[in-house]
Amino acid sequence: MGIFDKEKPTFDPTTIDDPIAKKTQWGPAKRGGTSFHTHYLSRISNQRVEFKISELALLFPGLFIFIGLGISMAMVIGFRPFNLPPFIGLPLGIIFCIAGIYMMISWITPRKFDLNKGYYWKSRKEPEPHKMKLIEESCRIKSIHAIQLVQEYCSNSSYSGGSNSFYSYELNLVLKDGNRLNVIDHGNLSNIQSDAKKLSEFLNIPIWDATTQ
Repeated sequence: MGIFDKEKPTFDPTTIDDPIAKKTQWGPAKRGGTSFHTHYLSRISNQRVEFKISELALLFPGLFIFIGLGISMAMVIGFRPFNLPPFIGLPLGIIFCIAGIYMMISWITPRKFDLNKGYYWKSRKEPEPHKMKLIEESCRIKSIHAIQLVQEYCSNSSYSGGSNSFYSYELNLVLKDGNRLNVIDHGNLSNIQSDAKKLSEFLNIPIWDATTQ
């Protein structure tokens, strides 16, 4: 995970001959990101594709949960890792567990594009089209105007004073009204560009790539 720190020069939407490109936003749609590849596009059928989590990406939230459980259990049995007092160690372990579980649930939730249903949605559920509006992150396929790729500079600071900086890349859906929906956000540019190309061909819409400037 990363926190927002700074960005590369702002993308100039006037280079795209489309009024909606000038209307939409070009900064990150979702703050934070990762330095590694988390999701890939999978073709389920000729009418459906989904973004799914990569197996290696599961190790990251799993590590948070493992560390959190380890610290919490150590506190309960009287062991003091790093000489942490219980009133610090136990809450710290719980925080690690909660963070790991939150990441796990968020990352494993598939992002689905279904031409038969006519919708994009982020959920493990398979709702009927008339109930699709109940899902917060959803939209009609016909309302998607373009695929947008943007980048964000992230920096992880450590207690020792060091930092780990990286760029994370977003794949967003630009709707016909100029609003955006974030689909995925990870640190592998070549993979996200490749998946954007496949999704563009599936939906027959253009890609607006702001990562190349």
